[in-house]
Amino acid sequence: SSGLPWDHKLPGCPQDSTALEELVHSMSKSVKLRFDPGSRFDGSTYSNAGYNVLGRIVEQVSGMSFERYVHMHVLGKVTMPDAAFDTAAYATNAWARPMEVDGETRAIRRFNLYGQEDPKHPIRNGQPLPLRERHAHVAHDQSPCGGLWTSAMDLSRWLAHLQRIAADTRPDPTEPVLQHNTLLDMWRTHRSIAGKRTAIGLGWWNYDDPELGRYVFHVGREPGYSSVLLLWPEHNLGVVVLCNGMYADDAVWNMLGPGIGRLVMGR
Repeated sequence: SSGLPWDHKLPGCPQDSTALEELVHSMSKSVKLRFDPGSRFDGSTYSNAGYNVLGRIVEQVSGMSFERYVHMHVLGKVTMPDAAFDTAAYATNAWARPMEVDGETRAIRRFNLYGQEDPKHPIRNGQPLPLRERHAHVAHDQSPCGGLWTSAMDLSRWLAHLQRIAADTRPDPTEPVLQHNTLLDMWRTHRSIAGKRTAIGLGWWNYDDPELGRYVFHVGREPGYSSVLLLWPEHNLGVVVLCNGMYADDAVWNMLGPGIGRLVMGR
C-alpha cells in the first residue's frame, strides 16, 4: 500500500556493495508514487521496489551491506548452508538451471512470462514441452526483493524455525531471528482485499481456506523459476515448493502447495 511501483531497475548499476545505495538513490530522483501511501491496496499495488527500500534501511541502520547482514543475523542463526546471494557459491551441477519453453512466437513468450495460453492454440498438448535453458542472473541491487538462492531443505529449516518462534517453545537449538510477538504481528491481517479471502500482514500473505483453514504464505517468481512457502501454524505444518520454470507459477502457487497440505492433513 506504499504507492511505489511494482519494480525499479537501474541499468548499469554497479554490482558490488554500493548496488543497493545506487538503486535507492535513483528511485529518490526518478520514481513518482502511483497513489498516496495507504490509500489503496490490492494485488496490483504490491511492490518489489518497497522491499529494496527496506533493504537499504537495513544497511543504514546496521552499517553493513544487506547481504552480509542477512548472512550474519538470519542464515547463520537458522543454519541454512545452501543459501547464497550468488550462484558462484555453488558447484556447476549443484543447482537447477532456469528453464523456459523453447520458441519465439508471441504465444510462447507470453506463456513463459505468465503461464497463460490461448485455449484455441494451446502450448501444452499432452506432450513434453520443448525446453531451453535461460541465463540465470539476479542483480545485487535486487537482493532484498528476491535475490537469495537456496534449497527446499534450507527453506524447510526456515519454516521450522518460524514455527518454533510462533509456538514459543523452549529450548530452541538456535537463537530466534525474531521475537514471538513480532512474528505473530507479521502474520496477522493488516490489509484486506474487498471480496477476497487473501489478505496481507507484514511481508506475509494469509489466506482463509474454507477446507484447509487459515495459512500464511509467500510466492516468488523470476524468469526461469517459481516458488511458494506455506505455513499452517495451528497444524505445525509447512510446505515448500520450488520449480525451475516461471511458466508453472500458477500450478506451484495455487495447486501444488495447497494440494500437498491437503494430502498431509487428509482432507
